[in-house]
Amino acid sequence: FFFLLAGGFTRVALTPKTQPAIQTKEAVGYILSKNAYLPIEVFPTGAATIDLKGALMTEMIDMNKAGAVAFSDPRNGSMETAVLIKILQYLQHFNGLLIFYPFEKSITLGGQMHEGFISTTLGLKGIPALAEEIAISKALDVLEYAGGKIHFTGISTQKSKQLIQKGKEKGLQITADVNFYNLICTDERLVNIDSRDKVFPPYREKKDIDALIDGLLDGTIDAIVSDHIPQDLESKLLEFDQAQFGMAALEWVFPLLFDSLKDKISLSLFIKLLSENPNKILKLSDVKIKEGAEANFFVFNPNFSQKILSINRKSKSDNIPFIDETLIGKIEYVLTKNKLHKF
Repeated sequence: FFFLLAGGFTRVALTPKTQPAIQTKEAVGYILSKNAYLPIEVFPTGAATIDLKGALMTEMIDMNKAGAVAFSDPRNGSMETAVLIKILQYLQHFNGLLIFYPFEKSITLGGQMHEGFISTTLGLKGIPALAEEIAISKALDVLEYAGGKIHFTGISTQKSKQLIQKGKEKGLQITADVNFYNLICTDERLVNIDSRDKVFPPYREKKDIDALIDGLLDGTIDAIVSDHIPQDLESKLLEFDQAQFGMAALEWVFPLLFDSLKDKISLSLFIKLLSENPNKILKLSDVKIKEGAEANFFVFNPNFSQKILSINRKSKSDNIPFIDETLIGKIEYVLTKNKLHKF
């Protein structure tokens, strides 16, 4: 877990997509019990449906009582509308939150990257923006009908931002986040066809990045997340269309964001998007820097130039697409649980 500290993360929410899935109160309790021995705090989210298959609901009330902070079916894409309605109605019994991964599976099958000029040039099957936008539009209609709360995670397109904005204007209980790489990478980066850059949702176009940044600035998008998906070498050292999706970049999320967007997003807003708002969305306690409070923050040097080297990584996973790139900004110290860690 020291690779998390190296990235300045002292609290993380764990998705239920584990082996086996987090879908019982015992699993939730087991994860929370490990916090006493970890240098960080881990908060489990529970599966909304059994085995994440999008059909039968789990015992979400039991998991909530055990400490699950939210519920989701990560990257399912096949949840039936009737099931989504039932989940939203069920969650209202305890003011629970559904984290929704927006994509329509039927039109993403076989897709490798963003559908556009670059995918056509490379001869790779595209993942259309429409797949995400249809899913968001449908979920908003269902939410308006059933009530409840939805957090849309990993939105990546211009229209997705617009749909979220309209939903908020209607007064729906929604929040949203964007994966950090969708703020700094376009699909043009894939001209070299490096499988380490194969992620989901895929890198989109510059117009999408511009819209997402505007969404962060105007409050439409509430948070930035890592979407940390480590993969073994055997899953990435393959032909691009055979490689698995996902990158492991938790150690570099904040420096990469700062280096790329420091002229567009203030440091105070970065803190809000990466720390304050996620705490509010998941209803976690506030972190305060004051005398007598438990230390829980990192010290960042905005002037330090560093090169991302594979040999220096703390994570065991090597699917990091930013190796050998130079960036400005470095996390030098992390204080958590009243302990100082130097990096």
